[in-house]
Amino acid sequence: MLKIGSLGLRLICIFLFMILSKEGMYAQQNYIPGYIINTAGDTIRGYINDQNWGSNPKKVYFKEEIEGKAIKYAPATIKAFATEGDIYISAIIGRSLSSRRVNKLDDYDKLNLLTDTLFLQAVVLGPKSLYYHKSLEGIENFYIKNDESLSLLEYKKYKKTIDQKEIITEVKTYLLQLKEYFKDCELIQGSLISLEYSRKQMENIFSAYYEKCSTERPESKKIRGRLLFKYGMKAGISRTTLHFSSDLYKHLADADYKSSLDYTLGISADIILARNRGKWSLNNELFYTRYKVDGVYNDHEIGNNYKVINTELGFSHLKLNTSVKYRFNMKDSDLYLNAGISHGLILQEISNRLDETYYPSGHSIGGEIAIPAIKELELGRVFGIGWQKKRYSVEVRYERGTGISNVLFLGDGTRRFFLLVGYEFN
Repeated sequence: MLKIGSLGLRLICIFLFMILSKEGMYAQQNYIPGYIINTAGDTIRGYINDQNWGSNPKKVYFKEEIEGKAIKYAPATIKAFATEGDIYISAIIGRSLSSRRVNKLDDYDKLNLLTDTLFLQAVVLGPKSLYYHKSLEGIENFYIKNDESLSLLEYKKYKKTIDQKEIITEVKTYLLQLKEYFKDCELIQGSLISLEYSRKQMENIFSAYYEKCSTERPESKKIRGRLLFKYGMKAGISRTTLHFSSDLYKHLADADYKSSLDYTLGISADIILARNRGKWSLNNELFYTRYKVDGVYNDHEIGNNYKVINTELGFSHLKLNTSVKYRFNMKDSDLYLNAGISHGLILQEISNRLDETYYPSGHSIGGEIAIPAIKELELGRVFGIGWQKKRYSVEVRYERGTGISNVLFLGDGTRRFFLLVGYEFN
């Protein structure tokens, strides 16, 4: 078991404090190219503090120069703003305040509306346009555009009591609104009957309209990708240590195995969740690893004779690593932590044993397989911490494996430390 002294614990606490402090310092600083449209209709290009909003923002910070002063804008002070992934327009319009959570449903069918000045996210822009708003409470509202006017697609979920039984019902006014909106497209009218009030289904029905009933294409379909894919390669060095435990195989358990220092290399694919500024991702890697160790055991428990047992163990693996990665966004780089599992398929193996027995009158030499049964697949747990700037990264990683022995009463395990340098292709 790994033991951490008081000094080590203090150092870890200081390190984590520094990470979290930097995270707090830079959490609100993510300026990327974008533009605003002021109330006079002029487009001003610069940089917008993009927070990858989980709900529609109530304000936005804009700089004309990256080192310039940030100015705060509300929906009432600009017509629109955009980043590389989103377009938001300003609108004075009603939004529903009615919760759709089962435990917070109203007991009446009237829609609770509040007229507000909002930033609406453009989902589809074209002859038929769709806009979206999500409040801090998680209430979603959709809007369609006719000429220059916006209309709320109305939906209400509520509960009512019938024969002393409480049931949940819905007012789907939006279906009638969309039927009228898409009246020039008979091919999608049947799909409207079962259309749910969700972003995915709204996007799908608009896509169907443009595919089946329009010669025009949307000017822009501004739907920020849910997933981003990054590919790269990594290479470095590994330090591997073998551990055995057994009362029957003392020549393995009590041998003095030194660590093995070797090279390692592989390819990686990161599946990044675009929301939350890409902090969470699923990382998949295909790695080549290898190690080779030698051990010596002196057996003096055979009367006047004694035996020296030399073992040579070496293995190469093709490893599939799957881990969850979390990024701490810094000012111009990222610090990240990852944790996951590894599956190592043996490619090559060396398992040699050489016995040298010494007698009062001479000695003899014999050989055999050191470990009679080898696992074809080694499992492990992986933990890492790394730093990335642009396309380059450096990572320190620890892996704890289940070992290579498939022999009864012979327990073993591998411990690996990696120092890796990475490069992203895109």
